[in-house]
Amino acid sequence: MRSAARTHVPAPRSVVRSAVFAVSLFTALVVAALPGTTIASSDPTLRDSIAASGGSPILVPVSLRSLVEVEGVSVGTGESAEELAAARPNRVAPRPSVLENTTVVSVYGHPGVCVMGELGCHGGPEGAIEAARSLVAEYEALDSGRTILPALHLIVDVAQANPGDDGRYLDQMPLEVVAEWVEAAREAEMVIFLDIQIGWGDLFEHVQRLEPFLEEPFVQLAIDPEFATQSRGARPGLVIGTLTADEVNEVQEYLAGIVQRTDQRSKALVLHQFNADMLTNPEQFADVDGVEITIDMDGWGPPSPKIGGYEAYALAPYAERPAFKLFYHWDEPLMTPAEVMGMSVPPAYVIYQ
Repeated sequence: MRSAARTHVPAPRSVVRSAVFAVSLFTALVVAALPGTTIASSDPTLRDSIAASGGSPILVPVSLRSLVEVEGVSVGTGESAEELAAARPNRVAPRPSVLENTTVVSVYGHPGVCVMGELGCHGGPEGAIEAARSLVAEYEALDSGRTILPALHLIVDVAQANPGDDGRYLDQMPLEVVAEWVEAAREAEMVIFLDIQIGWGDLFEHVQRLEPFLEEPFVQLAIDPEFATQSRGARPGLVIGTLTADEVNEVQEYLAGIVQRTDQRSKALVLHQFNADMLTNPEQFADVDGVEITIDMDGWGPPSPKIGGYEAYALAPYAERPAFKLFYHWDEPLMTPAEVMGMSVPPAYVIYQ
């Protein structure tokens, strides 16, 4: 059984700005991850979807997206998943998540590192917030009948090419910096997704570290299996990682406990996917009250294969909500908001990297 002592985290309104994060790994990795040198999908399910739509193989960035050096901390908080599961019988099901009857539109990335995504291209939180609001205006102009909400998608645990002193191939954003972005989202009345890339770390411990923020109703969680590569025996960036159903279910139970304890709406749990092997036995995902598994079609390429991937993964039986990621610099051409919302099932969550 897991156990961890609760650790004090500075209140969101009393934070100090961290030093600028160092970018030290891109020189060797950029060449390996440029279009034309990334990995074409070998997944037969996605290949069939692509073939049916007449598209070409979708290319997915392996290492460029996030192998950046940042300062790190590791703190555990909260209750065990087993304790939370035992306490759940006979509870009233929570209200649906923020994704109910809405389309949430976010900018994704890591502060100060533009190559990792749109969020990092605008200085601090204020610029990213304005970028998200601008995108929302484009979607609202479609008059789709859906409520459109802006969001930030913040990578807080960043996979590394080097193991580091602890062998986790991971650096974590200081909690004070996470708090700064969470507070900025609160003041802007926006949703914020906290994204974990795992590396060779313990996923559950990394989720526990974020508990003070996940107790906030506007804070959601995202997990990127691509960089969970310990079971593959290789460092992040060399192979595509995976998450097991047991790992996902443990996180679900933990989030459900937070939802029940704080009497908030269900949490969206975003899992990025562009390859079937990134999620092991997803048919065994538990149906947990208070958590909505949201599958993000995370591959880049031309529209046809991206839509094929969306139908294969984001609309799979194990996905309770569909999400779709757009890449400003790698999608050719970039799909318009009208094209995104014109898909057979419009996404509940749209991410701009």
